[in-house]
Amino acid sequence: MKPLEKLYRIAIVVLSILGISLLLAACNASPSAATVDGHVITVSDVNSYLSEAVNSSYAQCELDLRLGGTIPVLGTGHQTASPDLSAEILTSLIEQRIIENYLLDRGIKITPSDMSLARSDLGAELTATSTSTGSTGAPTGSPCGISGNQLLGKLPAKYLNQQVSLQAALERFIEVEGHFSASTAEAKSFYNKNPQDFAVVCLNAIEVPSQAVATSISQQIAKGVSFSSLASKYAPNPSVAASGGSIGCISTSSIPSQISSAISTLPAGGVTQPLEQTSSGAAPVWVILQVASRSETPFNQVESSIRLQLISNHSQVLSTRLSPVLKEASVLLNPMYGSWSSKTGITPPKVPSSRFS
Repeated sequence: MKPLEKLYRIAIVVLSILGISLLLAACNASPSAATVDGHVITVSDVNSYLSEAVNSSYAQCELDLRLGGTIPVLGTGHQTASPDLSAEILTSLIEQRIIENYLLDRGIKITPSDMSLARSDLGAELTATSTSTGSTGAPTGSPCGISGNQLLGKLPAKYLNQQVSLQAALERFIEVEGHFSASTAEAKSFYNKNPQDFAVVCLNAIEVPSQAVATSISQQIAKGVSFSSLASKYAPNPSVAASGGSIGCISTSSIPSQISSAISTLPAGGVTQPLEQTSSGAAPVWVILQVASRSETPFNQVESSIRLQLISNHSQVLSTRLSPVLKEASVLLNPMYGSWSSKTGITPPKVPSSRFS
């Protein structure tokens, strides 16, 4: 056998073996749920996220807080996910990939520092949502009573990583397209320039239904009668009366403007003039407030809140710049999951796959 002929036959055998190996690998590989600019998101990837969400009450709670209870988590079958949840998870994975590709094209890669900040920001966001609105439609036994950061610590690892990765990508996109920085240094600068926004004031209160009574009380205080003794008689409720009129502590940035103006220059122990307070459908009342104490919130306790505020100030970037970026991307979706639109994300099929029923 000639050397060239022998070499040719060896090459044929090698290529045949290689072809069989590749075919077997392709058969064992998870099929594509979506292909984004050539990058494959597998069905296995999506299923693992769905499995963690279905089997974790903490993940269900996080979804409820973040999405306002608008998406059902569970399907009608045993341990199945709803098609709406499937669409939400896969839409997030697609958008995250598009944004990361966009940033990489500009030489920007999501760093461990970005991920760390995004996790803290997400925790602060969930805490704020829980505090302001509570949990609507949360699953039975929901752990939403814990803080946002505590909730993140309870989430399954892969699910948590996806949520934090999406948060980090969105934040970097807003910074890049908004031409600003929400770094720790920028947040600290904002903190130093706006100390009044991060002071905490503790207040005592007296509340009466008559302006004449309020004026009389104010005159008694001016003559030296102690606020606490009058509060024990005129406080808004028995528990406040028992504590000398204490109604707790609050960030000065959260105080209504009328009250903020009245107490802004008062030292500890200072007392306001009677303030008329009205609410819809109720008779007006007159309130006298005493500043019990003032303190400054440490920066590390408010850094995430400041970053979220800086990012929120440029949130219009998402409506003006993200839409065309999503539209330009090439997205091929497995019909099992529905249809893709750059404007609305994934719309589930009318007849869902059995795994989502």
